[in-house]
Amino acid sequence: MMYIYDNDVSATKPLEGGGFTTEYEHISEWCRQHSFNIEHFSVDENADAKAIAEQQNLTVFPVLFRLSHNSEGQLECKKYAEGIDAILLLSDDNIKEVAAYLATLPPPAPPQ
Repeated sequence: MMYIYDNDVSATKPLEGGGFTTEYEHISEWCRQHSFNIEHFSVDENADAKAIAEQQNLTVFPVLFRLSHNSEGQLECKKYAEGIDAILLLSDDNIKEVAAYLATLPPPAPPQ
């Protein structure tokens, strides 16, 4: 599965003209622009996400990464980008790889 993990420390981003916006808003807009449906969690609010971040040594937030099982059934982590600028400026090759991977996933369940 593909994830973006964030934390409360990186929750706001200053605007050039003054004021603040959230990194969550920037990343959500980036996902909309690319038609990406990526699970987004705050490790400060989600114990499971925090545990995975610690297990996979994810320390720079926000971080875009993929967790999947290899042919031996072992869990593997692939980091695509760490930090908001790195995510928003992801290379074309990585954008294509993310899009190709997301296309293999079943659609998300509708909200209830």
